Amino acid sequence: MTQSLSAKTFLQTVLIGAMGLVFTFGCGTPSHPDDTSEEDAGSLSSGPARDGDATLCAYGERVKNNTCVPCPPGTTNAARDDAAGDDTSCDSTLCLSNQRVQDNSCVGCPAGTTNAAGDDAAGDDTSCDSTRCADGERVRNNACVPCASGTTNEAGDDAAGDDTSCDATLCREGERVQNSACVTCPAGTANAAGDDASGDDTSCDSTRCADGERVRKN
Repeated sequence: MTQSLSAKTFLQTVLIGAMGLVFTFGCGTPSHPDDTSEEDAGSLSSGPARDGDATLCAYGERVKNNTCVPCPPGTTNAARDDAAGDDTSCDSTLCLSNQRVQDNSCVGCPAGTTNAAGDDAAGDDTSCDSTRCADGERVRNNACVPCASGTTNEAGDDAAGDDTSCDATLCREGERVQNSACVTCPAGTANAAGDDASGDDTSCDSTRCADGERVRKN
């Protein structure tokens, strides 16, 4: 009886030991599909790795085939076009007043010339127009300025060229200079032609009656 119990006890011990081994090697923390490491995920993905942030184009760039490329010459674009989206375009650069197009850029007109606003920098080079002075004006430092008092000048001087001058106004016979202008001599006086209106005031001379003459109404 004692021997029989010992054999039974031995079998139970062996069984329990075997079950312990099975539990040790068969049980543990179960794997989960979401527990893949970043390294494993990288090895399983296809194509270039992305950091998850959108690629935003800089100022003066546009999107073409999901890539940021420079705008064509003479055009521009605000920053932050999303390269992940559709293709975008750049806007033409329009020159301001008194600017012209040179090599797809807006540059100032040369001194003495003008140009209306709106030239398209994406197009061909443009030019500015010469400024023509009006009657009574002259050129000084590539600008039209009024003639000095007592002088005059015909219209048409080109402000893009050299400085020009005005001509003195010469009074006619019977006129005198007053405040840089030619005025008629007072009654009973006379003056020869040629007084320069750009100079000082001049006067007329009294008319002297000849022998055998008298004065009547000056």
